[in-house]
Amino acid sequence: MFSVITSLLRERFGFDGIVCTDWGLLNDVEMGGATLAARAWGVENLSPRDRALKALEAGVDQFGGESCPELVVELVKDGAVSEERIDASVRRLLREKFRLGSSTPPRSIRTPPSPPSDGRTSARPAWRPSAGRSPC
Repeated sequence: MFSVITSLLRERFGFDGIVCTDWGLLNDVEMGGATLAARAWGVENLSPRDRALKALEAGVDQFGGESCPELVVELVKDGAVSEERIDASVRRLLREKFRLGSSTPPRSIRTPPSPPSDGRTSARPAWRPSAGRSPC
């Protein structure tokens, strides 16, 4: 399948970054009591699963604003998309996260150790006034 993303962007121009879809490409969104139709321009007649397949075949790495990994899992289980294809996207996404430092362990904050306590003695001054105001 011809793909502008793969053949032009990645192969011809050497782009190895992340390609993300528009927000809400696969599924309708419920917001404020209203249903906003998926932004599936040109593929409105396709199911969310088929939209995901088409986007993955085109070379997309990430679906913007979507939370439906089950669609991708189903496509891999059915053999419609290879694990290698998903692995390529995962590598690009993780590489960027590591580069930005968003997947490294947070720096620890050193705090002095608290004095030993049985929990009841130190909590008593805090709970006694609030217990007296309880409506129960």
